[in-house]
Amino acid sequence: SFTAMVDFLDESGRAFSIAVTGATDSCSLTHQPFMQVNAQQLQLMATAEGSPFVKLVDSPTYEMPWDEAIGPQHLTEGLVKYLSAVTSRNWGGGDNSKGRGAGSGDASADGNMWADAVEKLRQSMRSSKGKQLMELVELLGGKPVSLKGAGSKKTSGNKTEAAQQALAVYDATLHHLRTHGGLINSVKPEYLLDSEDFDRIMEARTAAAAGNPEQEQALELWAPVEQSFGVYSTQAWNTLLLQVFRMYCLARVTPAALHQLLGTTASSADSRKIATPPKAPAATATTANKTAAAASNAAGVAAEAPAAAADNQQVPD
Repeated sequence: SFTAMVDFLDESGRAFSIAVTGATDSCSLTHQPFMQVNAQQLQLMATAEGSPFVKLVDSPTYEMPWDEAIGPQHLTEGLVKYLSAVTSRNWGGGDNSKGRGAGSGDASADGNMWADAVEKLRQSMRSSKGKQLMELVELLGGKPVSLKGAGSKKTSGNKTEAAQQALAVYDATLHHLRTHGGLINSVKPEYLLDSEDFDRIMEARTAAAAGNPEQEQALELWAPVEQSFGVYSTQAWNTLLLQVFRMYCLARVTPAALHQLLGTTASSADSRKIATPPKAPAATATTANKTAAAASNAAGVAAEAPAAAADNQQVPD
């Protein structure tokens, strides 16, 4: 990643600078739409020195996933399972999971159940006016989301003001995620509102822009969003939740952690086979005993790695 200053000059020669940060990411949760539309041009490469990687073969053209520019159209069921496991909320299909869960033998029923669970997750997030999303980010990230400048924490009785409060909560949460490495530039806080709150926000902006040609022209850019708000909102929520999982869960699953976790049993067995060191001068014997004790203690340490990482090898469903 890198950060650089971009200077803007006005007609009077005054300069305005803003910081622009560029970041790269190799996670398939971020690049899956691009990889899917260019599947025929991707090759799995491997070198003797490094790990396997995916490479876009030399080609004069490649496609952009315009239909998923905001985000993927579907969300993997593994994410819903993970969030249901780490939170007190059941987004995994409810009581239906007992009769139509994994292993029921009915693939169609399982698919419908998880499609319903994914929509239940998104709808629950929307209806909480940003509170559930903020709580999730704080739970997984361990740091509070700053609501400085977001206004009163008490929900207003006026529906338009309440919609503006929810918009401020989403804006603060998105800023928090970007600060900690979230690649969510395509997600605007307006996309995360429910449809009724989005309509209230647009009506308030239209009324405020009346008589101002520049503001009225700017509002015209929102026409495609108003016409297909459901699609924009679904893709935005999918991108947001996948990035939260990438940042706070997959980031903890490192090769070193997996190696330590998988090698715990073998290491423990090896540590029990450490022979008693031969007699030696006092200083040498003491050092050997300390070394054996340290090896035995280290062998008993297991790295914590989220079990849901294995559920997210393919995105979307």
